[in-house]
Amino acid sequence: MPSWPVDPAIPASTDTKIWLAFGRRLRAVGLTRDFTNLRQQDADQFPGFLQDDRLAYSAQQDTQPASLVLRLFTMDAPLKSQEVISALGEDLFNFARECELVVPRQGGWLSPFHIQLINDIYVLVDRPGLSAQTVMAMGPTTQILARASYPQEQQIDSALDLGCGCGVLALLLANTVNHVTGVDINRFLRLPHGRTIRLNRFPAALRFPAPAGGANSLPAWRRTRR
Repeated sequence: MPSWPVDPAIPASTDTKIWLAFGRRLRAVGLTRDFTNLRQQDADQFPGFLQDDRLAYSAQQDTQPASLVLRLFTMDAPLKSQEVISALGEDLFNFARECELVVPRQGGWLSPFHIQLINDIYVLVDRPGLSAQTVMAMGPTTQILARASYPQEQQIDSALDLGCGCGVLALLLANTVNHVTGVDINRFLRLPHGRTIRLNRFPAALRFPAPAGGANSLPAWRRTRR
């Protein structure tokens, strides 16, 4: 298993255009909800304790770019440089290396982060147990909560995401709700430059209210639609 730093650095680039190009590349190579659902449906045919192994085996046997991206951002099987170029393209591979979105490991390349997909949003989270400042991954209930909380017909003025973690539910709500506030007890969300905020490139429109209850109060981030 690769050896990782205790606290991997947040990718350094703040160039919005290159991050948008990165997202477009992931969609262009087929890393979509349909793709990941098919992989999961295949794994679901196996007993629970074998499902992760089945997912890993399927990805390692498949050389199409979407599977290579899965290996790069979700597994512990390093990719060769040419495989990363096949998945991301040469320009984005260079970008990923420069900002340490991928790092050299065991003669190949891996990312210290996981990519998760919900609706059409790609979310970067820390590999589990890797960092003392972990950005929580989306759990099994995230999709259920997203469907339950997502506005249907009526217009909603404001919403509160209590225990927002990586903030993906609040981001989904922000597409249709006028005002969204996300709060979490994780102390690394307390500052405007908290790890979750920086890791997922939340836009400058976010405002960070000062904790009203001092050091023990809930940290929060807030977004108002323009």
